[in-house]
Amino acid sequence: MMLCLDIGNTQIYGGYHNSEEITHRFRINTKRGWSSDEFGVFLQSYFREQNIKPTFIKKISICSVVPSINYSVRSACIKYFNIDPFMIQLGVKTGLVVNKYKNPHEIGADIVTGCVAAMNLKPGRNIIIADLGTCTTIAAVNSDREFKSGVILPGIKTQADSLSLAAEKLSSIDIIAPPTVTGTSTSHAIQSGIYYGHMAAIKELSKQIAKEVFGNTNDFIIIGTGGFATLYNDSKLFDTIEPDLILNGLVIIEKMNNL
Repeated sequence: MMLCLDIGNTQIYGGYHNSEEITHRFRINTKRGWSSDEFGVFLQSYFREQNIKPTFIKKISICSVVPSINYSVRSACIKYFNIDPFMIQLGVKTGLVVNKYKNPHEIGADIVTGCVAAMNLKPGRNIIIADLGTCTTIAAVNSDREFKSGVILPGIKTQADSLSLAAEKLSSIDIIAPPTVTGTSTSHAIQSGIYYGHMAAIKELSKQIAKEVFGNTNDFIIIGTGGFATLYNDSKLFDTIEPDLILNGLVIIEKMNNL
C-alpha cells in the first residue's frame, strides 16, 4: 500500500493507493516552516481516523514544487512510518522523453508526473494536460511520449486574490461557475471574468499549442486536473477531468523505479 503526496504551493493533495486505486484523499494547506513532527502527527492522525493503520503503508511517493519543506516531509516519513520516501526528481525513470526540452531540470515534478499519468491513461495520443492549481500549467505530450513544453499562467484563486489586493473597491469573492457571462453585480462580474476568462485562455492556448507542437492537427485530447478543474465539469472544456492524475502518476513512476 502506498501513500502518495502531491506537494503544491498552496495545498498538499494526498491519497492512499490500495494496490488498485486511490482512496482516502485529503487536502491540507502547505505550511512553510512546518516541522517533521507536525506533518508526521497529522498523517498518522488522519489515517487512524480513516481506520487505516500507519503500518499498512509500505511505500511513500512524493512530487513537490516546494523545496523548502521537502526535508521536513521526508523526515516525517522516516520518523513516523519508517519509510524513506521516493521523490520525483531529475534522473528517475519516467518514460517521458525530455531531452529535446532546453532545460529539463526546470520542468516541475508535478508536470512530469501528470504527463506520465496522462501517457498511461491515453497511450499513443497527443495530449494536452491542464493542471488548475496555484498556477495553471498547460503541458503537451505527443504520441511518441515526448514532452513538448507548454504554458504557465496565474491560477484561478491567484487571479481572484490579486484583484482584491490591487483594487480597493473590489472585494474578495467566492470562486464559482457563474450562471451567465454578463455580471448582474460587481461580485458576479468578477466571478464571470475569472471563470470565463480562464476558460477562454485554456481553449485558445490549447489550440495554439496543438498548432505548434502537433502540426496543426485536431487529433489531440485535453485532460483537466488540479483543485479547480472540477469547476468546469459542465463546460465541455476538457475531454476528461482526472482529479487524481498526479497521484496515479506517482504510483506509476514509483513502480517503474522500484521493480
